[in-house]
Amino acid sequence: MKVTTDGVAYYERTIQLVRELDDIDSSFGSANAKPMGRIRIDVAAAIATSVVIPALPTFHALSPRIEIELGVSDRPVDLFRENIDCVIRVGPVSQPSMVGRLIGAAPWVTCASPEYIARRSMPTHPSDFDHSHKLVNYVSASTGRVIPSFFGRGDKDMKRQDGHSST
Repeated sequence: MKVTTDGVAYYERTIQLVRELDDIDSSFGSANAKPMGRIRIDVAAAIATSVVIPALPTFHALSPRIEIELGVSDRPVDLFRENIDCVIRVGPVSQPSMVGRLIGAAPWVTCASPEYIARRSMPTHPSDFDHSHKLVNYVSASTGRVIPSFFGRGDKDMKRQDGHSST
């Protein structure tokens, strides 16, 4: 068996292409494997101050070639029009064009100053917020609605701030 002239030409050209692909692959080797570039992120204010901003020095030490543009807001964001790569929010995804992933959970805490407790006493049950105690509500920037306060003890749900049973 003998290779034809066309077969030899085909082999020479394909081996040249394989070498070029190897060169391309090696140019993206370990020296350039570290991530680099700019990423635009918009983060809810509470997450920015308590999680993201404190973690930035460690992140920059691990990935010094990544530049972060950090926006801090609770408003709805249009990723495409505003050229934003990632949005971190609290709660369910409200925009149908976005895909959400749970990246963490944080409990809400109801607290009061010692002066408030001295004036009004310590609440003992969520129903106390219906009459004798005041509760500061959080309003969602995306919906403009008050986010209900849920109370529980251990695994047991007790009562919502608006007087309805938790489910």
